[in-house]
Amino acid sequence: MEPRARILILSLVAAIQPGCICGAIANPDPSLLEGADDAGIDGSPDGGCGSDTDCHDGIDCTADLCPDDGVCTHFADDELCEVDELCLADTGCIPRRPCESAADCQDATVCDGEERCERNVCLPGDALECDDGRFCNGAETCDPEGGCQPGPVPDCSDGVDCTLDSCDPEEDECVHDPSDAACSDGEHCNGVESCDATNGCEPGTPPCDDGVDCTVDQCVEAEDECLRHADHGSCGPGELCHDGGAGFLCEAVPCSEPADCDDGDGCNGVETCGKTGFCEAGGFEPCDDGFFCSGAEYCDADGACQDQPPPSCSDGVDCTIDSCDVGSDACAHAPSHVECADGSFCSGDEVCSALGCEDGPPPDCDDGSDCTVDACVDPGGCSGSPRDADADGHGDLACGGDDCDDGDALVSPEAEEICNGADDDCSGTADDGLECARGTALACETGCGSTGTRTCSVDCAWGGCDAPPEDCNGVDDDCDDEVDEGCDCDPADPTDCLTSCGTTGTRQCVAGEWTACDPPDEACNGLDDDCDLEPDNGFDCPQAEVEPCTTACGSSGERTCSDACEWGSCAPPLEICNGEDDDCALGPDDVFDCVQGSSEACVTGCLSAGTRTCSGSCTWGSCVAPAEICNGDDDDCDGQCDETSQCCAGAATGCQTACDTTGTSTCTNACTPGACVPPNEICNGQDDDCDGRCDDGFTCCAGAAGTACLTDCNTLGIGVCNAQCQLIGGNCSEPVEICNGRDDDCDDNCDEGGGRQCCAGVDLRECSVVGGGDPVLGTQTCMAACLWSACCAVTEQCGNGLDDDCDGQMDGMDPQGCCSYDGGIEESCNGQDDDCNGLCDDGGGDMECCRGTSRGCRTSCNTVGTRRCDNDCEWDDCEPPDEICDNGFDDDCDGDVDAADPDC
Repeated sequence: MEPRARILILSLVAAIQPGCICGAIANPDPSLLEGADDAGIDGSPDGGCGSDTDCHDGIDCTADLCPDDGVCTHFADDELCEVDELCLADTGCIPRRPCESAADCQDATVCDGEERCERNVCLPGDALECDDGRFCNGAETCDPEGGCQPGPVPDCSDGVDCTLDSCDPEEDECVHDPSDAACSDGEHCNGVESCDATNGCEPGTPPCDDGVDCTVDQCVEAEDECLRHADHGSCGPGELCHDGGAGFLCEAVPCSEPADCDDGDGCNGVETCGKTGFCEAGGFEPCDDGFFCSGAEYCDADGACQDQPPPSCSDGVDCTIDSCDVGSDACAHAPSHVECADGSFCSGDEVCSALGCEDGPPPDCDDGSDCTVDACVDPGGCSGSPRDADADGHGDLACGGDDCDDGDALVSPEAEEICNGADDDCSGTADDGLECARGTALACETGCGSTGTRTCSVDCAWGGCDAPPEDCNGVDDDCDDEVDEGCDCDPADPTDCLTSCGTTGTRQCVAGEWTACDPPDEACNGLDDDCDLEPDNGFDCPQAEVEPCTTACGSSGERTCSDACEWGSCAPPLEICNGEDDDCALGPDDVFDCVQGSSEACVTGCLSAGTRTCSGSCTWGSCVAPAEICNGDDDDCDGQCDETSQCCAGAATGCQTACDTTGTSTCTNACTPGACVPPNEICNGQDDDCDGRCDDGFTCCAGAAGTACLTDCNTLGIGVCNAQCQLIGGNCSEPVEICNGRDDDCDDNCDEGGGRQCCAGVDLRECSVVGGGDPVLGTQTCMAACLWSACCAVTEQCGNGLDDDCDGQMDGMDPQGCCSYDGGIEESCNGQDDDCNGLCDDGGGDMECCRGTSRGCRTSCNTVGTRRCDNDCEWDDCEPPDEICDNGFDDDCDGDVDAADPDC
């Protein structure tokens, strides 16, 4: 009996005797007695079905039906399995294992879940789900004995060589910590390399640049040291790059002999003492030949040029030839493709790139024809063979071959025709050469005159003429000497009938037999009128049926089908503690203290910002203190401040200064100890503030005899300091006068005595340049040695055979030209020697000086300042120099000395 007929009959019996269908289908899975919606394999485009054949699910033990609503239904039938098997709708036939409890059903593996025992038959459990959702745990697997097992650690490599790659289990993500140590190339002169988490290794800053423009800095790799030489040529005229104790700077250095100028550095030439009384630089010949490829030469402490090894040009790529190209004077990295060749034709031509060896594109062996099988074979290269899908030695028919069946190796022009209803020898005819083609049929006349059928047998021979079945037509069709036997009705006699589901239907007489009883149309009454096993189908819903639904707030409610077979509204459930809005009223968990799983800020017992969380019973938990952070507070309420850091932000502690005094270290906002700050200076005979001076800020250093002090005329004298940092008696003995442009001994005279001729850098006087003609007026300045300079005119005079302006050229050879006017041009204030007398702007009256020139002067505080001749040829006030912060004088005349001066 067909499965559909069995189901319909069983349904009819069930309608008359409730519960009968469960006994008729042997031990079905209770979950399978309900129809399961499913689209058939050959279903219509919209996923429904038009006939039972559309609903075939590929499982032999299910009855697959297409009801009137066009939605496939599948029923599991144990009787379609073997006696010792059970049918599952989604699996098929499985072995029937009898049981009394679930313990009888457990197998040797835990991975397929816990088996259950229902109706004394073992049913499978649900497969074990091992994925814990944690990225750092990898993809978990199930072991039959041990259950869920952790997966392999995920690969967190970011492709940056200098980062330490790992998976952070707390954040459940890959982290990449840069490691500067991985970037160090061991070269001192390159500086300290660092690791950038995105760009990889980055170069360091060369360590030898002292930031001084007039020094040449070189790094000697072999010695791991910096060499520094003064470059006098980078200074202005008359200046040397001189280290006066405060570091190198360009300044004029006075001298009286060459020894005063020698800076002891053989690498910057030989300094000399010039005629002007100031040091002059020698020639500076750097050791660097200017070529990168010859290495960085340097000048050693003895003044000799030394070579360093040539630069390393390695790029870290094995297949490049690294060298220093003399032509371009730079590193060159020539790719050597031969280093990458592996000898395989089929892997393409390997190439060397900046990243190393890379495979070339594989050779293209496609000949463009679908009728050849193309391949690359080492050795030999590309090959193509004709397509023969069934490998019977005859090419495919679509490619011009003579094989009439490319899917069967037993069919070809060389095969022998056998009786099987097929064309074995590709002749175009099945079973040719035999009496007939197996399985074919022909009409024939029976012995009683009806039209019968004869069929070609399995031996390819015609059988006898078989009479047709009897038809209700007044003729003996089946040759049994009886006419229309079995025809029990009249085609014109329709009648009511009882359907399989117990309703009143109709039936017709067709060819002498009653048709099946056709059920009536479905009505809204809670019954299955049309016998499709679904009551009230064709309406919105069956009367009084209740089904789950989703409420307006997204919770799971219920709706009920009305007497008119229409769905009512979705009624929400009561509110429960679950973090959701169940009753669609006032939000999630609105009848409880708080929303399950929510958190809010709170103030802890130590007044830090904590967090409290709503429990699983929708009540607030206690206020949890946060983790300690660097902020100067006790965050975690343990009575300690910033204990996870080095110190408490903003807290001050005592410390030992570099000069062995007790200073103060203040913890930074990053919770690291700050620098040790020395205390303020007090009068105690010590250097409290570590600035190298004793009791600075006071008159003198307590208890010091012969201590330096400032005289009334702003010079350094000698006195005795008492315990209160005051000069005993208030006396500061004046020093002996020296040549420095000052009044050292406070007698209102500058640089007098000792053979000194004038006040250094201040005095200026007129003089005469005497030659072959009339005397020319000039000026002399007082040099640093307190001696008058040579007499020099402003302009060169023509024809007197003298170098009047002291520039090394005379008369017509002077590149500035010479002055030969002998008329009566009046001198005007213009910065020139209009009357060619050797002096500039000397017209008398209000003209005191040469416009735009400057000269030294003594300031009000007994220092050497500068005054400038203004546009009216009158001297401006004497401007003091800048404060020098470590010489003990008030240089800029503002009343403050050295460190006490705001300019320092």
